[in-house]
Order: sequence, then structure tokens, then C-alpha cells
Amino acid sequence: FLEDDFLEIEKNCKKSSYNTV
Repeated sequence: FLEDDFLEIEKNCKKSSYNTV
């Protein structure tokens, strides 16, 4: 898959972590 997709997914993961905290 594309690197951009990976970066976007990583951002979403971080957002989820922040929201959980």
C-alpha cells in the first residue's frame, strides 16, 4: 500500500490513543 496511506493510518492511531486517554 502507499506510504501516504500508512502515514494517515498512523495519524488516526495516534488520534485514537489521545482520545482514549
